[in-house]
Amino acid sequence: MTRVRIDVPPSGGCERAPLAPPRSGCPRPVGLAAGRAAPGARSIRCVLALVLFAGWLVGGCGGTPAPQGPDARLIELGKKVEVNGKPAVKEQKLAIRDVVEVFEGSFAVLKFGDGTRVNLFYDDLNKRPTRLEMSAFAKKTVTTMAFKLASGLLSAIVPPKRQGIDRYEVEGAQTVTSIEGTQVKISTGGGRDEIALHEGKVVITRKGTGQTLELRPRTRSGADERGFLPVEAYNGMSRTEERYFNTDLRIFYRWY
Repeated sequence: MTRVRIDVPPSGGCERAPLAPPRSGCPRPVGLAAGRAAPGARSIRCVLALVLFAGWLVGGCGGTPAPQGPDARLIELGKKVEVNGKPAVKEQKLAIRDVVEVFEGSFAVLKFGDGTRVNLFYDDLNKRPTRLEMSAFAKKTVTTMAFKLASGLLSAIVPPKRQGIDRYEVEGAQTVTSIEGTQVKISTGGGRDEIALHEGKVVITRKGTGQTLELRPRTRSGADERGFLPVEAYNGMSRTEERYFNTDLRIFYRWY
């Protein structure tokens, strides 16, 4: 019989010759035939599949997140209009917290996806620029687009039949005006708000007290620190007022 000598290294210093990795670059699980995954690998794949399915459900059965703000853009503007302190450009998209300012001799038209137009004007009578912030957008039972009018004046042309935004709200110095299917003019400055309704319906709420006033078409009112102003007749088609409800403001400005 031929004897074979085996040298065993001392304890703690055992070394094994390195094995060449498979061609794929990943070691194959020991004891499994080619093409079969280890039980642990199958469990990991199941968990990943569940995570992906949950994300698919949360994302709206398609993975596309819901929009976080309204579809709004500037479709017309005059010489001096700024957004967040920088010169505005035509077709510029607007987002929540954006501030639009209109200076002397200028105007701006904001258009929303439901067809609503919000027109901003320089306040010629009181020599005040208009400053409007897109303050909030809430998608709940009633989808609401809220503005904060710090100074100046605007008009809103809100189609009675529309989809997307149920209500528009304009906050002034003393009031919050809720607008639904309406043509309305709103101005604020010097602690006084004025609201003139051409068509449709608006509800005016005094800040602090919660008192409300519903205006009828072709009337106007407002509020100061003492309370609501008297309700008076209003003609939105008079020579001095017609521009606020015209869908083509370019005819009122010579540089166009």
